[in-house]
Formats: sequence, C-alpha cells, structure tokens
Amino acid sequence: MQIMINQHVTAELLSLTDVIRGQASHVIEWLVQSEEATGYRPRHLEAGLFGHELGKGTGIIYCYPDAHTLQLLYAGPNAVNKDQNVMTQVRQRSTGEEMKPVTMQELNECLLNTNAAREAYDQAGRELAMLTTLTAIRERAGLSKAELARRLGIALSSLLRMEKNPLGISMKTLHRYATACGVEVKIEVVGKV
Repeated sequence: MQIMINQHVTAELLSLTDVIRGQASHVIEWLVQSEEATGYRPRHLEAGLFGHELGKGTGIIYCYPDAHTLQLLYAGPNAVNKDQNVMTQVRQRSTGEEMKPVTMQELNECLLNTNAAREAYDQAGRELAMLTTLTAIRERAGLSKAELARRLGIALSSLLRMEKNPLGISMKTLHRYATACGVEVKIEVVGKV
C-alpha cells in the first residue's frame, strides 16, 4: 500500500514528542500492512475519514482514497474528537493540497530518529501483539466483550480499559481473562538467561 503525505502533515508528525512519534510510526506501519485496522480501533470521524488516538490528546487522521493508498491528512491535537477547526483543515487537505508518496522506510527514518521514539515504537508493537492475542482468544471462545466482562465479574468499561492498555494487565488478571475464555496462559522466556 502506498502512503501519501503533504508537507503540513510531515511537519506535524515531526513536531510530535519522541514517544508519540514512535507510536505514530507503528500505527502508520500497521495501517499500511492491514486494510482492516481493527487492532488499533480506528474512530470513524465522517465519510471516508478515520482517526487514531496516540496519547495525550494527540492523534492522526487518515483516509483510504482507493484500495492501494493510505493518505495521511493530519497529525496533532484534537484529532479524534471531531474538532471543527481540525475537520475543516482535514477536508481542505484531502481535496486541495498536493500529496506526495513516501515509503514506510523514509517515514521511519524521520520519525524514529531518537532512542525514545524507537522504544515507543517497540512498545506499541508489544501492545498490539497483546491486544491481538486477547481479541483472538475471546473471539475463538465465541464471547462478546459484554459476556466476557460478566464472566470476569467486572464492568464492561473495565474490560474496555483492560483491552485498551493490555500491557498494564497484571499476571493474575491475564490468567483470569484466559481462563474465562477457556485457555491457559503459558509464560515463555526468550533470549539468554
């Protein structure tokens, strides 16, 4: 999939903090690799526009003008709360500003230019892997989020928070989650000990 970006979005991405740049890079890479962005829970903003919150009120807005193109339209504050100023800017960019292709490698060279940005990128990868695992075991068990929350004896909002921050789950909670889905957790140590 081709990434299209303009000079304004490039400048916005580069102005983000190191941590948010690392997260943004991972989200963009994942969007390029997967046409279904379910792992990162995109928010439908309006016809054809989607957003992802990256943290601290910051996010990205994008669209798919065709099946082979990801167009980045905005990176910054108020990206997913339908702020009228932001949405006006995004609409103008989607029709009027010149978009240029960029490879993921070129984008990563710009965004992951510090240790903190690279660590945030790696952390986002671990979170997505854990989220994907949790979602897969729940779906394999044929459970809705509401049914799983009931089995765990917690509010649905608590389950949603758990799935939003999967690396923050304690081992005890992870074990309960897996048991409720009919599987067990197995810990594996990777690397030299």
